[in-house]
Amino acid sequence: MARKAREKSQLGIYLINIKSVDDLVFSSEDKINYLNILLKNNTKLLAYTLLDNSFIIVVKEEDKPIDSILRQSSIKFVKEFNKLNGRQGKVFYSRYTSFPANNIEDVRHFITNTHVMALFNEKVMSSAKGYFNNAYIDSKYALTYFHSKEKFEEACNKSAFTESKIKLNDEELTKYIINTFDIQPHNISKLPQTTLDNVIYDIVKGTKTSARQIARITSLPLRMLWKIVKKLKSKPKGVVENGLNNKRRIN
Repeated sequence: MARKAREKSQLGIYLINIKSVDDLVFSSEDKINYLNILLKNNTKLLAYTLLDNSFIIVVKEEDKPIDSILRQSSIKFVKEFNKLNGRQGKVFYSRYTSFPANNIEDVRHFITNTHVMALFNEKVMSSAKGYFNNAYIDSKYALTYFHSKEKFEEACNKSAFTESKIKLNDEELTKYIINTFDIQPHNISKLPQTTLDNVIYDIVKGTKTSARQIARITSLPLRMLWKIVKKLKSKPKGVVENGLNNKRRIN
């Protein structure tokens, strides 16, 4: 069966999630190397958060289409990663996850969502801090729409936990859960209660999903989900653990 064609962005901007295979873990040196490869390929990078086994980036197409950009960068990275680690074979899953931006609000949401992933975890490598002084980031694009650093940062901070959510259909939400937490949706019910609470919290905060949609793809009881969401929404900001940290406990 032929793969479904990727949806094209009207602005040529995409939120990309590239995940490692076989639970490979990327070091800080690996992450810097990947950023350097993107830079050498003249990639217009608008935001990034590089996790230990997943790279989340926001990329703008210029002369090359997004598939070409990622293919060339991945080939170079895989070759150097395997040589350095004395291994062979794939490093990334062959099919990366992408979300197209069709208006400037989508772009702001993508950048914010990418940065939110770093708010609760100082160990990740992200453009969230020092955005306009980051050598890997094309910050001129942000200034084109927001006219000043202050307005851009204000817009992103304002939408960090509200407007920055991305509306996903069931298939996209399933991929989001698998790529973000490295767990199949139907296995979420097997998690310890505290971990499950935090994973559900992050899903709700990271997307525009409802308790009904989560129930639909996880088979979790709807009434239980309502209670979890209600309980976690009442927590003060900053005290809830990010599900990306929980991911390491899940594996």
